Amino acid sequence: MITISSMQLSSKYIPMKKKKSLVKTEEKLVRKSTSFSGKKTSKETRKKMSKVMKGRTPWNKGRTGVYSKETLEKMSKSQMGKTITKETRKKLSKAHKGKTMSEESKRKNSEAHKGKTMSEASKKKISKAHKGRKHSEASKKKMSKVMKGKTPWNKGRNNIYSKETIAKMSQSQMGKIVSKETRKKLSKVHKGMKY
Repeated sequence: MITISSMQLSSKYIPMKKKKSLVKTEEKLVRKSTSFSGKKTSKETRKKMSKVMKGRTPWNKGRTGVYSKETLEKMSKSQMGKTITKETRKKLSKAHKGKTMSEESKRKNSEAHKGKTMSEASKKKISKAHKGRKHSEASKKKMSKVMKGKTPWNKGRNNIYSKETIAKMSQSQMGKIVSKETRKKLSKVHKGMKY
């Protein structure tokens, strides 16, 4: 008969029960979906994630410099070529309506973009995307309402455009016919002005 001493028994490995994760199942679900696995999440899963995240403050809100340059590049590449559906655009528009940027945020944005120059390729892309687009009457009225009472940034300033820019502006206006209604409006606006 084989007997096991108390010393042998204590040194023997006894497997412990696996501790349950303290992370909630909902948070696991969100973490899994946000990993860069390339898998697409179902509508049902998205709804669950949306429900879980509602009312929570994002961990990176108001924080800067939390991502490395490599991570930012990866994030940028992962979004390239993606097209946003009309439905999503409407949702984004609805979510951002009524939101106003604070003066501090405006200043930070301004500082972040100072000194940045856009490549010729990017300029061409933007130009191509906007060519042929016409504003609706409703949009024109909204823009007019917003701009009323504001002083133009270039008012009273001279030599702000280069000769090349002036030539481009002149060329873009060549051949355009101004309607009688527009002429009347321009005449009314310029009456009494001293040059």
